[in-house]
Amino acid sequence: MPPAKKMKFSLPRGQKTLTSMQFPTGLSSESSPEEGDTANIRGENADAESNNDETNHRDSIQAQSLSKEMNVAVAKMMTDHDVALIKAIKTVHWLANENLPLSKFESMMDFLKDIGTPSLHFLQVGNRIDYQSYYSANEFLHAISDVIEEKTTEKLQKSPFVTIFADESTDICNKKRMTMTARIINPENSRAQTVFLRDIEYESGTGEGLTSEITKELKLRNISLSKVLGFGSDGASVMTGLDKGVIGRLKELNPHILNIHCMAHRLALCTAQAANGIPALKRYQEFMTKLFYYFKVSADREKEVHKVQALLDHPMLKYKEIHAVRWLSFYDGLETIYKTLDPLLTYLHNREAKKDPKAKGLLKQMATTQFIYITYLMMDILPIVMRLCLTFQKDDLDVARAKISVDSCLHELEAFKEGKTFHTTFVEQFASDITEVDDHPEFKGHRIHKVPGANFQFPQKSLMDAFYVLSMRTINFSDTETYGVEEVNELLDYYGTSKSHKSAISQPVLCAEKVRNQWMLAKQIVKSARYPTDRMQDLWELLTKHHKEDLDELIKLAQIALTLPLHTASCERVFSQQNIILTKQRNSLAPKISDRLLRVRLRKYHPLVPCPNAW
Repeated sequence: MPPAKKMKFSLPRGQKTLTSMQFPTGLSSESSPEEGDTANIRGENADAESNNDETNHRDSIQAQSLSKEMNVAVAKMMTDHDVALIKAIKTVHWLANENLPLSKFESMMDFLKDIGTPSLHFLQVGNRIDYQSYYSANEFLHAISDVIEEKTTEKLQKSPFVTIFADESTDICNKKRMTMTARIINPENSRAQTVFLRDIEYESGTGEGLTSEITKELKLRNISLSKVLGFGSDGASVMTGLDKGVIGRLKELNPHILNIHCMAHRLALCTAQAANGIPALKRYQEFMTKLFYYFKVSADREKEVHKVQALLDHPMLKYKEIHAVRWLSFYDGLETIYKTLDPLLTYLHNREAKKDPKAKGLLKQMATTQFIYITYLMMDILPIVMRLCLTFQKDDLDVARAKISVDSCLHELEAFKEGKTFHTTFVEQFASDITEVDDHPEFKGHRIHKVPGANFQFPQKSLMDAFYVLSMRTINFSDTETYGVEEVNELLDYYGTSKSHKSAISQPVLCAEKVRNQWMLAKQIVKSARYPTDRMQDLWELLTKHHKEDLDELIKLAQIALTLPLHTASCERVFSQQNIILTKQRNSLAPKISDRLLRVRLRKYHPLVPCPNAW
């Protein structure tokens, strides 16, 4: 390529010197040509401070003029080769985001040339060198990925505390993969962010092998394990084992690391185990699976049931499959059955009359008061649990919001159990939908069998609960002197003392005495300044911005709380993108290539364009 042109910078006519406020962004004082003029510039700066508003206004207008000239000068420095390369890089970025193979890059460039995109012919540097081949596309992808990775590493090194999320999966070729993400925080404003680290293919699925991959990634980015204070996983024994599991081996390197079982996974396990403990609910789930496969294997059956749904003026819906690996997928299938109960019973009755043994078996299980009662009951309960599940998957989830959501969910369930809801429930509607005709119950004209309803019974404090007081949500309704003292002391018992695991010992993360004193001061500041306490993130962003010197040690405790790995939803999202990239047609992609494609897709924005909410 030709050598870069030297930038020439000219002043507006009649202006002899630049004041300090007139330097455009990116232009330092070294750009002034003569050292002897420095005294004049400083003198004019001193005079400018004493000028009136009219002078400041004139300087501001001149600064805008200089900024425009600076942009024009930079644009002139761009050679035609640079413009062509930028267009090629943007094309690769677009292909990666649209999940199109890089092998399409060359034909894409030919197409852009064909429609008259300017400057692209400069990609041909010589007879044997051009930048529009598949290999060039790989180099561009590598460069984009490296830029994103460098920025991520910079943020990781800047963050005072880091928490790691890790989860295992298998790709379309049944190869073992582990995804790593991290929760970090900006020390300047206490704003937390989740970043993607790596999606790797590994050999050993033991605790030792997985720990080795995690520590290797941290070492590669020059991140000390002493500031890694949290580890989040899906709760698998290989992850949570305190002896030979990942968390046990990480604690040997830093005993202060706190292990957190993903809240969304725990909720899914809780609901699944609760259902398995009730035989009627277990049979209901088995019925949903049978119903799904009954229609899946026959396009004619599905078409016929849709006709019945349309005829009875019901929504035309497909019956859903329950996935054990998808959080609360039961609700999707349940809602479909509830909305199409009448046409489904009608269809199964018609199929039974045509001597369909499978339809007869499904109808026998479905046409009962117990089945319909469970459908109505679950339509009352599951939306409450679903809201909690969706909250647990939010990127900006903090301990305060998590606790409030759990308490709200429990309160709603208790209110439903005791019949203290303020709206008509589905269970109440069940009583009006079931009628007695000739001593036999009927549901919307369908004769059903009476089966006694299932006897449903609705079925503790941890370190996570103590973090809640840092949000100060109820401080205006409590005694300021005693508010949160017990919880802060509980946190300091963990972070304000040395910890040991086997032979490893780590020093206190925080100075306990400073935190106690600053906690009392922080409460007074929040009340007197009337800082908002509805979002923990916003509260500590204000305290960090305006009171960092007075609350430095307490802010560290809040930053630990804001980076806690409450869920592994970020890892699950990576797996979703991985499955979009690694398809049957692209199953031979090298792990390095798929990792780079993931990094580009997850960032969504071009590395030269600032991301929203970026540091």
